[in-house]
Amino acid sequence: PLLSFNKLTKLRQLYLGLNSLTGTIPFDFLDGVEDKSAPIDVDLISNKFTGRLPAALVQFDQMTIYAAGNELTSIADGLCLKDDWMKKQVAKFDCNAILCPP
Repeated sequence: PLLSFNKLTKLRQLYLGLNSLTGTIPFDFLDGVEDKSAPIDVDLISNKFTGRLPAALVQFDQMTIYAAGNELTSIADGLCLKDDWMKKQVAKFDCNAILCPP
């Protein structure tokens, strides 16, 4: 299972892709990061996560989160409206930029 990493206040990069991790992404994933306006890169690609990308991530202004290649069923409301996410690709491609990066 994926830890929430909610105690890492200065986290800017988290690379966990290709690790056969299972379960859901915790509702409080990365909640402890203090500067939510700074860019943050998260790679969860090609694991076995289920469920949805949690709504708590909407707190981040400039997130690049790679989540393709999992078994996610949805993206929480609001995440597809984060135009500065995915290096501004969400502004062009909506939710597809998150789960199917161009």
